[in-house]
Amino acid sequence: MAEIEFDTYLLFFFSALGVLNGLVLTIYFLIIAKPWHISNGFFAALLLVLCIRIGKSLFFYFNKQLSEVYIHIGISACFFIGPLMLLYCHSIVKPDGWMVKNWKWHLGLLAVVIGAIGFYFPYRANFDLWQDVLMNTIYAQWLIYMLLSGLILQPLLVNKFASKERLPSVHAWAIHIYFGVFLILLSYLTVFYTSYIAGALTFSVITYFLLLFFILNKNNKSVLYLNSIQKEKQRISASRAAELIQGLKKLMQEDKLYLNPNLKSETVASKLGISVHQLSKVLNEHLGKRFSELINTYRVDYSKKLLRTHKKLTLEAIGNESGFNSKTSFYNAFKKSVGQTPAQFAKQY
Repeated sequence: MAEIEFDTYLLFFFSALGVLNGLVLTIYFLIIAKPWHISNGFFAALLLVLCIRIGKSLFFYFNKQLSEVYIHIGISACFFIGPLMLLYCHSIVKPDGWMVKNWKWHLGLLAVVIGAIGFYFPYRANFDLWQDVLMNTIYAQWLIYMLLSGLILQPLLVNKFASKERLPSVHAWAIHIYFGVFLILLSYLTVFYTSYIAGALTFSVITYFLLLFFILNKNNKSVLYLNSIQKEKQRISASRAAELIQGLKKLMQEDKLYLNPNLKSETVASKLGISVHQLSKVLNEHLGKRFSELINTYRVDYSKKLLRTHKKLTLEAIGNESGFNSKTSFYNAFKKSVGQTPAQFAKQY
């Protein structure tokens, strides 16, 4: 009996340590870490709701008589895990994007909906609703937000495996957090095959791993905030700009990225290892062009080659082959660049 009790206390101890470490990290990134960036706030908030959710699971596992109010709060916190994960990823990859700028509306609307559900359908009086419908909704919502977050981080991973270069610490940190939260989600989705305490144990392992990663990179402040944002305020040196332009030409001439009709500046910036802001700065200051203008220049040049050599292709087909996503955009870009319509240009050959 004593052995069983000891094992139980040991299990509780290791599970509770994860929550404790999570709270310590929450306080550090929310209050202590300097210089502060909004990504710190999203990460701290993400850790906090995870601690509330994991804490609920932990205490409920060891005390089935846990207050229904705390269970209500713990389940409600789950609604914020996915959205905060997405906001954190956006703040790392697209810090100036609309999602980050409008985070208050996103979380505020979610809080109103959750508050209304909790007010009109409290956990105490609607046990079946919360345990069945709402929990399934939570996990579905959490999974959807995780998949959206994965799409945001995808260019970082693609660049990592394509270039085989070491990721900046801030990107590696974000990716580790993402997969950690995904593992926690999986532990809850597979609870019927494992144990209800699996989520708490997974969280403990992940917080230890994050602490280790943080300690090993403690001299690299980019773990704490987007140092690239700070650097964006500085002028890019001529040598660095020349290096970036050379890399950009390689991506266009050899990889022909411009043939992708859905090519975004985020993708190109990620492949160059810089932010979208820095890419725009280099293009404006050293090439005198916006991103869309540069890409259209390559597309028009490519379409001119096709017009000379592939006379059987329709103009619409040539535009599509050149990376334009519509006949109108092909016509306008070609006319602006060449001074002739594609049809007028083709007649010369």
